[in-house]
Amino acid sequence: MQKNTYRLLRFQPITRGRDLGTNLEVLDGLQGQEQVVTNPNDRLKDGQQVRIKVQGQASATKQKV
Repeated sequence: MQKNTYRLLRFQPITRGRDLGTNLEVLDGLQGQEQVVTNPNDRLKDGQQVRIKVQGQASATKQKV
């Protein structure tokens, strides 16, 4: 993934399967190519632009003007 690549965040309902500790089985609701926010905070909003965090980079969000 390129640095400073922004994506549009969308909340998507899923059907959970087994909770395997550090992994969670998703039975329905994803196509398989999505990137998933695994630990969202309360500030994230549907439709917000977010920057994909590359391992080793600090996280950031792009504010709408």
